[in-house]
Amino acid sequence: MIKLLLKSFNLIEFKYKLTLLFIVFLGVAISLFEVLSIGIIFPIIEMLIYENIDDSKFYNLIKHIYIFESKESLFKFIALATVFIFIIKNILLVFSKYIKDSFLFDLRNNLEVDFFNEYINKDLLFHKNTNSAKLITDLNTEISILIKSVLLGSLELLSCLIIIIFSLTMIFFVNYYMSIFIILLIAFLYFFVIKIFKRKVVNLGLQRSNYQTARLKLIQESFNSINDVKNNFLEKNLSINLKKILYKISKSKLYIYFISFLPQVISEIIIILSLFIGFMYALNNNLDLKFYLPEISLIILTFLRLSPTANKMINHLNNITYAGPTVERLSNGIGTLNKHKFKKIEIINKIDFNNFIKFNSVCFGYSKNYEVLKNINLEIKKNSIVGIYGDSGSGKTTLLNLLIGFYRPTSGEILVDDQNINKLNNYKDWLINIGYVPQNSFIFDDTIYNNITLNFINDKKNDLKLFEVLEKSELKNFINNLHKGLDTTLGELGSRISGGQKQRIALARVLYQNKDIIILDEATNSLDKITEQKFLGFNKFYNLFFNIFCFFCV
Repeated sequence: MIKLLLKSFNLIEFKYKLTLLFIVFLGVAISLFEVLSIGIIFPIIEMLIYENIDDSKFYNLIKHIYIFESKESLFKFIALATVFIFIIKNILLVFSKYIKDSFLFDLRNNLEVDFFNEYINKDLLFHKNTNSAKLITDLNTEISILIKSVLLGSLELLSCLIIIIFSLTMIFFVNYYMSIFIILLIAFLYFFVIKIFKRKVVNLGLQRSNYQTARLKLIQESFNSINDVKNNFLEKNLSINLKKILYKISKSKLYIYFISFLPQVISEIIIILSLFIGFMYALNNNLDLKFYLPEISLIILTFLRLSPTANKMINHLNNITYAGPTVERLSNGIGTLNKHKFKKIEIINKIDFNNFIKFNSVCFGYSKNYEVLKNINLEIKKNSIVGIYGDSGSGKTTLLNLLIGFYRPTSGEILVDDQNINKLNNYKDWLINIGYVPQNSFIFDDTIYNNITLNFINDKKNDLKLFEVLEKSELKNFINNLHKGLDTTLGELGSRISGGQKQRIALARVLYQNKDIIILDEATNSLDKITEQKFLGFNKFYNLFFNIFCFFCV
């Protein structure tokens, strides 16, 4: 478990580690006052029972520090100490609650941003090989489990342990045998619940993580392919599959809840039996219970406090074990968190493209055993137009991804004016030259203006440039007929417009960026023939693509 906690702490920044340390110190202070709030009952009962101050065990302990003149003065001191202890304890509890909640929300937000930055900066191959449902589950569910079950859970576990240690120390001075009994009881509960069920809890945690990903994957795919769902009457089957997944998630959680409930039941039975045996022993031996009343009261109150505390401690141990697969998943999924921090102004050293782009014996494969592209030798000169023709699946899009810099060749090199783009420190130095319209362009659930300009913060519009782009992409008439014009919201994935309109907006987007190079990957397939001819018409073509070259994949 120590290794698991270390992995968890390695995923958070140093400032949050300091906050955790401060919360630990707060927990120690609160635990001390929690125990004192119980222990203060012992001298209070002694003052009510004993007429002589010298009969008090409490007074005999503290008289070496301060001698009280009378029983009344000692009682006043105890009463004042009681008020002080409860006031300070509750102030610390409120302060600790605020600090923990602030820490929880701040850490949750920062971890999600850190992981999002880490994932979004992964190369295209990573995203090709990783289901987005897994990444969304990590951001949405697994990070929360990491924080609540492991990080905060370990703090709560430490707090419970400190309370138990302080309580046992206090009882040790009152009744040595009782402290031994409590230690044995907690050890028994730990062995019974943790050791016996540990392997099962780990497996349940792994199943829960996988089922959560499967759940999100099913929901995400269902809504993203709603047309196919309707056309193939899949509603019932998808609902049944979702119900099965949710049942498995609930079953794993139910088992954990059951295991977590066992210590409380077992400890209460043992405590009641122990008190019953002690009571019967006192009656059979004619012991004066009044004489033992302060000790009995303290022990009962301590039991009542330690029973739920020990139960919470064991539950936290279970939850940390249950969350183990989550920690491994997050840790192994990204290795060491690099914590990409996007600067307000990112320095990009743009590579000049003056003469040619050359592929020298370029090979590429998604796996070692199969190469999609073999020994590609190709030279593209500036101010040229290049079309790539090939059957579906022949590697046209893969070739473009290599050119853009999304993929790295398994062998060979890609040169821009004799500079190898795959040896750049920042691939964006080359990418900034390129405007790319893929086969299926993404449309944001935002306005037409924001979808073209990708300007989601600054509302200042460059009308002259924008209207020129709308003219070239054949969008002008379409937008003029809309009630809100450029402020029309397009819906999720552009659900409120046609496929051809989506592609025209994507074409307008790349023209608005005014790049040196434009790559179109089957980007005009969704356009009608008239619009396509206007866009690609030879009478406009060289004016439109002056000083650039363009791929048309057909």
